[in-house]
Amino acid sequence: MKYTKDMKCLCTASKTGDIFFFETDGLNDVQLYRPICTFTLPESGINDMKWNPGDDSIIIGCNNGKVF
Repeated sequence: MKYTKDMKCLCTASKTGDIFFFETDGLNDVQLYRPICTFTLPESGINDMKWNPGDDSIIIGCNNGKVF
């Protein structure tokens, strides 16, 4: 799980390659988790992810060395 710096977006990833994005409201409403989108990577074995400095995209690393 990785939040953007402003905690307005959350990205979760599973080892099977499922990626979920949620809209959140930081600490203002800790119960808000509105789904934005979901997709599955063709590769499984996600081992790391990180938002870019502008928080407008995310990089995902897989066990086999591929990066998305």
